[in-house]
Amino acid sequence: MTDHSTEIVNDHLTRMAENLPLLERFTLSKGQLISLTISELHTIALIGRLASPRMSELAQRGRVTRGTITFMIDKLEKKGYVKKTRNEKDRRVVRVSLTPLGTKANKLHEEFHRRIIDSIMGLLTESERQQAAVLVEKIVMALEQQ
Repeated sequence: MTDHSTEIVNDHLTRMAENLPLLERFTLSKGQLISLTISELHTIALIGRLASPRMSELAQRGRVTRGTITFMIDKLEKKGYVKKTRNEKDRRVVRVSLTPLGTKANKLHEEFHRRIIDSIMGLLTESERQQAAVLVEKIVMALEQQ
């Protein structure tokens, strides 16, 4: 199924993936959040979207092992961005939530993404914006099936 359009899409998706971390790193330094790595920031964003998830849920949704997420959350907790809370009835269940500092970092990250999307969508006609929404949804669905 490889044709010229497939090669173009692959090239552009690769370029997007390469450039976003650079833009985020620049935005982080301007936003005074330079103590965070891109992975830490994305973990904060995931916690914000899931609203106090269990550690196991966070690992699953982040597509990482429980050991990896435990290491990441411990680092973020030491930096003051998240807090862990154990369930009173079942001490094995640990939930993670954002601290005020974590909430601030998450908002700055969301603003960064909003600016990127606004600049992209500003280049498109209304019809193209609608088509882009449908295409991106299909791409995400295909990626989530992998």
